[in-house]
Amino acid sequence: MRDARIIDALIHSHWAILPAKLDMILSVVHAHMNGKMRVTQIQATAEREAREAARQSGSPGGGGKFGIGVIPIHGTIFPRGSEMSDVSGVTTTEAIRGQLADFMDNDRVDAIILDIDSPGGVVQGVPETAEAIFEARKDKQIIAQVWDMAASAGYWIASQASEIVVTPSGEVGSVGVFAVHRDESQRLANEGIKIEILRSTKSPHKAEMNPIEPMTDEARVHEIQELDAIYDEFVDAVARGRGVTTSAVQEKFGQGRLVRAADAINSGMADRAGTFAYTVKRISKEIQQSQFQVRADESLRLIRSRYI
Repeated sequence: MRDARIIDALIHSHWAILPAKLDMILSVVHAHMNGKMRVTQIQATAEREAREAARQSGSPGGGGKFGIGVIPIHGTIFPRGSEMSDVSGVTTTEAIRGQLADFMDNDRVDAIILDIDSPGGVVQGVPETAEAIFEARKDKQIIAQVWDMAASAGYWIASQASEIVVTPSGEVGSVGVFAVHRDESQRLANEGIKIEILRSTKSPHKAEMNPIEPMTDEARVHEIQELDAIYDEFVDAVARGRGVTTSAVQEKFGQGRLVRAADAINSGMADRAGTFAYTVKRISKEIQQSQFQVRADESLRLIRSRYI
């Protein structure tokens, strides 16, 4: 039953993710369901990968020196913690928004770094998270620091930051969405199994795109319309976040492909190249200078109020 819920979560989702990453997730689920890999082994592997990513990044997690808060966005993006947490290292949009709210409410946090290394993930929850980041950047500086990649949903989120910094060997982009349909009807027919789905006449589209019937032309058209609508929402968000037109996003932002750091900067997809350490050092210096200027302005105001 639990395995069925995992498969259901995979099939009935719209994805803004690299296809290769989705293939890997499907392979891990397949291995688990065939008894080749236990959930505890998968969890241990994901935990090791997460610890290694944190060690390499040197990310301070809850907050760094000079008022910098760091939000890690590593691995596949899902709306909330679920059974999928057992089969792949994930970041949830629910957790991102929670950390963002905490840092925005913390007067000691002057800037926020989104520490991103993600192939993307499920669309649900991403638009709301992108909106929260875009609104937050009006009050605090938010830097998207990209490690290996910010792809699909990862770039959707990154594009809403005040600026995007990409490690020199990193990649961003993969602007697009897709869905997966698993058609098991031929396999069932070969095994002599026939399953019939009965629908209420008042809900003729119920259970369309199920895996035991071939997809109808009507269902295919509807699903593509849904994907087009999500794509338009994706493009609109990137255009707003990056301060460019939707045409520029569609024509110059990779057209669904990942773009390496140098080309991404030239096309306006990112602002500069740099490592996590470079960004922390630069932002810390900017905060120090800003705080010094505030203190100097306050001292000058007091002097004027007393003697002028």
